[in-house]
Amino acid sequence: MASILFFAVIGSLALGWLGFALGKAIFRPVAKKKAVRFRVKQEKKKDWDPDSVFQLLKLDLKEVFLSETAEQELNAKLRRLGLAKSARDVRKEQIVLSGVSLLVGLFSYWAFAPVLGLLGLAIAAAGWIYPVETINREIRQMNEIVYKKFPSFYRRNYYSYKKNINTSLSRVVESHMRVCHPAFQRELKVFLEDIESVGEFEAIQRWKNRLPLPYIIRYAEIIESRLRGEDNTPVMENFKLELDKMREVQVDKDLLKLESRINGVLGLMYVPFFLLLIIYFLAQMQGSGLVQFFKQLQ
Repeated sequence: MASILFFAVIGSLALGWLGFALGKAIFRPVAKKKAVRFRVKQEKKKDWDPDSVFQLLKLDLKEVFLSETAEQELNAKLRRLGLAKSARDVRKEQIVLSGVSLLVGLFSYWAFAPVLGLLGLAIAAAGWIYPVETINREIRQMNEIVYKKFPSFYRRNYYSYKKNINTSLSRVVESHMRVCHPAFQRELKVFLEDIESVGEFEAIQRWKNRLPLPYIIRYAEIIESRLRGEDNTPVMENFKLELDKMREVQVDKDLLKLESRINGVLGLMYVPFFLLLIIYFLAQMQGSGLVQFFKQLQ
């Protein structure tokens, strides 16, 4: 009798705790969370572009030996990533990977089985796509990091110019490079090298061309007008407020992801807990004779 009473108390506490957790999740304010989830869902829809998927499958045979424009774009991406190889090296990798896979596929088609040959042809296509797509994926990751870290960089610009109107842009970049994320540091390093080699105006233009993102373009326009001697402090302050809001949105997204992970871990913890309750319940039924009682009723 004492065992059954103990089990009833434990079960009641467990069900009460579970009901409290579910009630808290259902009835607490969720307007902000819903807004963040909706924003994340809309951004995912924008990121998925059917044309980009088909572009991955298209082999541009006109540029097997690289046009001048394609070579410049690829070299700019490699420079952003801090890689020592050039666009021609990447194209050589594409030709070698796809060529070897194609030869192996043709040999397998005639010597072994047609299925192996078709597999080799698929690998050849992947070998052509993989080197460039790897670089593009790293660029997308870097753009995401720049998106997250840019507001703090701009705040340093804003307060430096507010304190001293004649502040050097290169000095601001150097000071922020000491404390920023390594990926963003590489981006600023390229920006700083351009400032030292071609000057501030041209460096800003190049950065804007490398990262044609709305906030980078806006930043370039503000700094250009500042370099021309214009007093655009109100414009800089308005842009700072916009970036602060952007940063708040990003923090909300990060918190939402963190909460989802925590809920997933807690969900996994519930499983063994309820299994132990079931085992304990069955053991108590067996020990208290309830099983024989139910059998007699049948």
